[in-house]
Amino acid sequence: MRVVGIALILLLLLLTGSVPAACGPREVKFPDPGLEAYIRGVIKKPEGAIFPSDLTEITKIHIGGDYFDSLPPVFSDLTGLEYCVNLNILYLEGYKIRDLSPVAGLTKLTVVFIQYGEISDLSPLAGLTNLTGLGFPFNEISDISPLASLTNLTTLYLDYNKIVDISPLISLTSLKTLSLFYNPLSNASVNIYIPQLKERGVQIDW
Repeated sequence: MRVVGIALILLLLLLTGSVPAACGPREVKFPDPGLEAYIRGVIKKPEGAIFPSDLTEITKIHIGGDYFDSLPPVFSDLTGLEYCVNLNILYLEGYKIRDLSPVAGLTKLTVVFIQYGEISDLSPLAGLTNLTGLGFPFNEISDISPLASLTNLTTLYLDYNKIVDISPLISLTSLKTLSLFYNPLSNASVNIYIPQLKERGVQIDW
């Protein structure tokens, strides 16, 4: 009876989540079929479950250009990339990406370039201090304050957004190249902050 009682208690604990179940590796789910198709091509696993261990060798993701035409028309969810823990470069062109939170923990990222998206929130990038290059042309960005902590940034492309205030960029002491074409920049940005950046040798297009 005592053995049965212990078994029942353990079962209850497992059901309530108080004790981790003894199970195999967690399967990685990619809700977006286009992203999953790309990842499967990279890891050469056309079918079957995808596990975190399958993704550790991925250091670069480049989706755009010619590859764009071969993907499903809906591509907007980066969920699953959080398991690509060794990712250095992320390049996406032509997809309606909105949420960057799946990459917030990818601390090995050095370059992120997402063009023609629907991104407005850059806060998931605030802790990625190894970033040296960022590009978000043709998005919906107005607040760039999350970039103020990225002091290793050397290159930044923010063309065709909704940016008014560029004062957060003053703290980017490593910045060398900045592009701000077609943003509604404030007078302060144009008359104060751009001259300050130029005095430091930053090449600016706006």
